[in-house]
Amino acid sequence: VEKESDVYYVRGKSMDRLIASVNFDNEESMNYFHRMLRRWGVIDALRAEGAQEGDSVVIEKMEFDFVE
Repeated sequence: VEKESDVYYVRGKSMDRLIASVNFDNEESMNYFHRMLRRWGVIDALRAEGAQEGDSVVIEKMEFDFVE
C-alpha cells in the first residue's frame, strides 16, 4: 500500500488476479472481494497508512472509496 497525494494504491500480482476474478456488478462477488482484502491484510495496511472512511483506493484500474 502506497499513498500518493490523497489516493491509496494497492499493488501486487495477487491484487491484479483478485481484481480480474471479481464481477463488480454482482453483490456476492463484491462481498468476496472485500473478504479477501480483509483476509490478506489489505484493510489493515490501508488503515496503517492512514486511510479513513471515504478515502480513494486504487487497485489495478479499479478505484473505489475505502469502507471498513
